[in-house]
Amino acid sequence: MIQTNVENKLPSNIDISQLKTVLERFMSYPDSRIKDFLVEREIRRIQIQAQIFKNLTIFSIDRSKSLSKSYEFLLKGFEKDKLSFRGLKNTFLQNSNSIGSLLNSELTITKMFQECERIRMAYHNINKTLANVSDNLEDRIREFKIQKFDLNREALNLQSEAKYAQAECVVLGGSFGVFVGIIAGVGVGSYMVPFDGGVVVLSTVLASMCAGSLFGQILEEKINKAAQNKTRKADKIYEKVEYVSKIVEDVETFKSSVQKFEKFWTGHVEHLTSVQQIIENSSKGDIDLKHINIQTIFNDWNRAKNSLYNYGISAEDFRIWP
Repeated sequence: MIQTNVENKLPSNIDISQLKTVLERFMSYPDSRIKDFLVEREIRRIQIQAQIFKNLTIFSIDRSKSLSKSYEFLLKGFEKDKLSFRGLKNTFLQNSNSIGSLLNSELTITKMFQECERIRMAYHNINKTLANVSDNLEDRIREFKIQKFDLNREALNLQSEAKYAQAECVVLGGSFGVFVGIIAGVGVGSYMVPFDGGVVVLSTVLASMCAGSLFGQILEEKINKAAQNKTRKADKIYEKVEYVSKIVEDVETFKSSVQKFEKFWTGHVEHLTSVQQIIENSSKGDIDLKHINIQTIFNDWNRAKNSLYNYGISAEDFRIWP
């Protein structure tokens, strides 16, 4: 018995409308106010893959219909002639005129396999590229988070520094005033005995403390502005994190859908591989043809035919995606 792994319709759990919305959103990303070379580079890669996916899916719709018809022609031809399995095998290998006329230039089993494998591989390559894009964007998010952490830490340090800036300036001003006042007081006292040198010291200290307080206010304001700038930069980094995280989320939605399309075509590749394998083994005498159930093989082919037909109908909406 040929083991099959074909789906009966488009792979399950694919929300085509959501997928189309995600793909359309990719096209508007460059209009964002978030500017980052690495992110923009990955967005361009996503856009290319989105376009490839659209073209590939439209192509696969057309080919699924042709492949389904090929199965239909094969089934009709073999049922009509009631060929034995050995005759079936020889027909594949020799491409007899009777079946050749029925196929009417449709795909042979080998060509059907090649067609399915080509489509499967194309979806696989899209998925592989999207995985790389997702990894690169995740790395960029981590870099943004580190930048944001550093900026917030610097802002907190500056805010802490600003709290003590004025007090430190007042203390320094007072200390400087005492030093200057003592010198001035001693000088004045030696020439002007009636004048109290202590008044000079006190006046100088008070004046220096006021000057220190004023300078401290200016310095505190300057430090706070620097802290605010750091905070604003951190907020912008946070916007980048949110923005890129949303892109990653959309990429994962896209990638998950592509994986399901790949799985669908993988099922058909495996089915046709089984057909080729059993024909090859029979030609070498490696299997006992008496134990081969031709009806089971035909049932499998019918499932494959219907699967491809339903796929073409289910995925048709991608034709109208802009």
